Amino acid sequence: MKKLIIFLTLLILAPTLCLANQTLTWDDFINTAIEKNPQYQVTVKEYLAAISANKSTNSIEDWNLVATGIIQDASTANAASSFSPTYQHLASYSLGVSKYVAKTGTAISIEHNNARVNADYANLPIAGLTPTSPYYSSDITISISQPLLKNAFGLATKKGLEISDQTLKLAEIKLGEDWEDFINTLRNDYLTWQEAQRNVSIYQDKVDKAEKQLALVKKQLKYGLSEELDLVQIEQKLQAYKIMYEQAKMAYNSQTDKILKTIGQASANNVVPEEFKLNGTVPTEDQSSSYLITNSNLKKTLDVLASIQKQNLEIKENAELIDLNLALQARPNNFSHSFRDSVNNVGTNNEYTLTLSGSKPFFNDQAEAATIQAQEEYEKTLKQNEQTMLSAQIGLSTLYTNLKYLNNMVALNQKNLELAEKMLKLENKKYKQGRSSIFFVLQAEDSVLAAENTLCQTMFSREKIIGSIKSITDQYLVDYKGKLKI
Repeated sequence: MKKLIIFLTLLILAPTLCLANQTLTWDDFINTAIEKNPQYQVTVKEYLAAISANKSTNSIEDWNLVATGIIQDASTANAASSFSPTYQHLASYSLGVSKYVAKTGTAISIEHNNARVNADYANLPIAGLTPTSPYYSSDITISISQPLLKNAFGLATKKGLEISDQTLKLAEIKLGEDWEDFINTLRNDYLTWQEAQRNVSIYQDKVDKAEKQLALVKKQLKYGLSEELDLVQIEQKLQAYKIMYEQAKMAYNSQTDKILKTIGQASANNVVPEEFKLNGTVPTEDQSSSYLITNSNLKKTLDVLASIQKQNLEIKENAELIDLNLALQARPNNFSHSFRDSVNNVGTNNEYTLTLSGSKPFFNDQAEAATIQAQEEYEKTLKQNEQTMLSAQIGLSTLYTNLKYLNNMVALNQKNLELAEKMLKLENKKYKQGRSSIFFVLQAEDSVLAAENTLCQTMFSREKIIGSIKSITDQYLVDYKGKLKI
């Protein structure tokens, strides 16, 4: 019999158990969003693309392999001279490597060439002078080119590579800022969800109390202890509360749907947020301000932007110099009648060429104008950075000012709610004693509702202010360092 009772009890409670609320905590929400939300991956992909772009720019220093093969048949009906072949078959190859050293601006190439020539000198006027055919010509060419003034020791190239590295650093900083914005947006969405749930609870409580009051008024009306006007007033108030309750449920369910879709889950009415607790804390304003102007991502971004403009200015200034280049070419070579000798004996004959060349336009207006423009852009960037930092400091100060007053307002609204609840209690007491009208009870009930709503809005506004301060001071990157990964 006992087993049967237990079974029936479980059977009755089964639907209720199945519909039990599931709490989606903030930690679970943010962890799942980081793992599944596409916006998070968008920021990661942007950073990875920046890494690839930087690698592409730095590939200027990669070794390059150069290989060429040529087969040529040429015949001349009338030779250009008596010593020109009437027919020639050429087969040759060239194999080499080249490299650019950005650190010094030096271009280096090493190339091996070998050619087999089979020629017919039928028109040679003097017998015995016909070259033995076929013959081989082989050489190794080493070329070094070094700029001396413009791009001296790779200045322009090095600056270009430094700009690329700085651009990658900007992308890294932007990744952190995007992650902060992502977390702050999610935090605000979660707070909105908690606030919506709190509103549902508030209005549900009002509906429940109004229904109890309506039942009491109906009973009193039956015994002539209340008037019909009391009944109409309480019914009207109940309808107003029901309307507010439905609106609150609509907002809550919409936000629930948004929260779940954000983390890729199906909508469910039994998923609820964790209980809101008023415990958000931040560093002092002096600490946050000091961090903002010295170590923040904003400060790093502004420094990088200024550095890029300075590098660009130095490149433009360098372009005004004389284009002076030193080139050295060494060419050990050999002439032979066999392929083996043509390779083994390279260096039998040597050629060296040293060249110094320079050029400069008489009027280099284009380079001078570019330099002036780069100077103006650099100075403009410095001023813009000052303004940006000033605006950030003002914004941070405003947030702390608002937080200070919101802290005071929370305390004042809590006290106001206590007084409103006390007033409602007293009005109920008077009404039950027949010394007051239901109208004054309903007024007191509205005062409690207004105090609850104001307190609720103030608490959540305070929490969102704290979130903005954390975002500006990069606190989210610290709080979620172990979770924010590429």
